[in-house]
Amino acid sequence: MSYQMNSMQYATSDSVGEWDGKEELAAEKFNLILEAIANGIDENDDDAFNNAAHYAWDNVGSDEELTSYTQEQIEAAAVAAR
Repeated sequence: MSYQMNSMQYATSDSVGEWDGKEELAAEKFNLILEAIANGIDENDDDAFNNAAHYAWDNVGSDEELTSYTQEQIEAAAVAAR
């Protein structure tokens, strides 16, 4: 199974930390970033995906605005991570 198929399950409400009751939403938004990253990377390049996922987590995983990210912000975060 490729990372593209698993990316939707990468972040969970338990793995994203404290979000004042918005843990599910934070996980959903981060998973959308991961999906956008996966869509722009060769599906066989696991290293590129893993590096981009770590970059995204380090740069937006604790952004206080993550739960209100728009589609444009999600795409921008994915492009920056790639």
